[in-house]
Amino acid sequence: MELANQAKNTPYGTGLVLSGGAYRGMGQVGALKALKERGVEPDILCGTSSGAINAVLYASGYSPEEMRDIWYKEPFGKVLNLHLPRFGLLKHSKIGELIAPYLRHQRLEELPIPVYLTSTCLNDGEQKVFTEGDLLQLLQAACAVPLVFEPVEIEGRQYIDGGVVSNLPAEPLRPLCQHLIGISVNPIPFKEKLNGITDTLYRTIWIGLEGSVKKTSQLCDWLIAPTEMGERGFMERSALELFFQSGYDFTSRFLEEKGVMLTRRQK
Repeated sequence: MELANQAKNTPYGTGLVLSGGAYRGMGQVGALKALKERGVEPDILCGTSSGAINAVLYASGYSPEEMRDIWYKEPFGKVLNLHLPRFGLLKHSKIGELIAPYLRHQRLEELPIPVYLTSTCLNDGEQKVFTEGDLLQLLQAACAVPLVFEPVEIEGRQYIDGGVVSNLPAEPLRPLCQHLIGISVNPIPFKEKLNGITDTLYRTIWIGLEGSVKKTSQLCDWLIAPTEMGERGFMERSALELFFQSGYDFTSRFLEEKGVMLTRRQK
């Protein structure tokens, strides 16, 4: 692979960073399928929000095809949406109810492939990188979208979605990996006219999230950011197939341009 050479004494070869993105997380599943077909598989992963869910599922041994089925079956994006609830904050246990049936391990450090999950600490405003602990609780913290879910309390501190600080959390893995790949699924298309305060708030948050991605993407040797996903909003469940196919097609073209050829095609 034509990846930038880093220090040879790093403990991992290839690292993979997955951004948040609600239903656009399905695009990462398509990207993972394209990577796997070409023999590019991570030795360690890091993710936040929907990227945290995908990182855990993949590291647990689910194939991209199985992950795709889970996304179709469960409304992950619905509980990860960026919107203001009508009546207060939702219980973060809602995320747990959806993901718990698919967890094959109780603790983060038990996953067959190492996974780092990131969250934002409300007490000090800093990024928190979790490498061990109760897996379900840490996923809930990584996915606790502000103003939608209650913060998750861990050891006396309050945590929310890691995307608030860094929506493509490449920082934890960069020193550990010889090669680092980032998958970001939130391109911002041009919009001629904004429709009211909700649309304005939506895009303001969106721009804020992508601002952090522009910084951390520079830490990646490869950045996979499918542009077609910008055609639909990340709250659109009806666009799941578009997101999956966009992720797959974009990543396939990206890898071919890098000279990484197809080694096997999964059914």
